[in-house]
Amino acid sequence: MGFFVDSKTKIVFFHFYLSGIRSAYNTKIKINKSEWDLKTQRPKARRGKTGEANRNITHELNEYQKAFDTHP
Repeated sequence: MGFFVDSKTKIVFFHFYLSGIRSAYNTKIKINKSEWDLKTQRPKARRGKTGEANRNITHELNEYQKAFDTHP
């Protein structure tokens, strides 16, 4: 399970397993690969406007993760 950025479209996808089948969900969030941290699978921490945008994206991705983790 995790978040990955498509290199062509720059869209963040949420990959997960459901009943043993790998699935992907298009979050419709776009981010440049240069702003993506592969290790944390979240946007890089920055200052200024870019930092604020990245924090908002991180918050939204955390909400996706939380919803998936709490789903029965």
